[in-house]
Amino acid sequence: MDKFLIKITPLNPTYRAEENSLLTYVDPHSPLKSDDLLDNLRSAGYEVIVSIGEVEENLIGSNCGQFIRRHLESGEPIQNGYTYDVQLS
Repeated sequence: MDKFLIKITPLNPTYRAEENSLLTYVDPHSPLKSDDLLDNLRSAGYEVIVSIGEVEENLIGSNCGQFIRRHLESGEPIQNGYTYDVQLS
């Protein structure tokens, strides 16, 4: 039987994620909390990789697919994201 690969990555803290009440199962600060899920997938025959980018990108606001304009226009803070001061030039 061929193994299928599953790539697991945490959900980035974004305005859209908050608006839709989306939560991430994989905590980028503590990825070992998801070991049960990974073990179950591996036991089912899947090859699993966990892909966690640089967590500081969430704080900077440069995480993939994000638009700084949305942050600037929102006037609202976002939990675990966009904590750096924005300097416009």
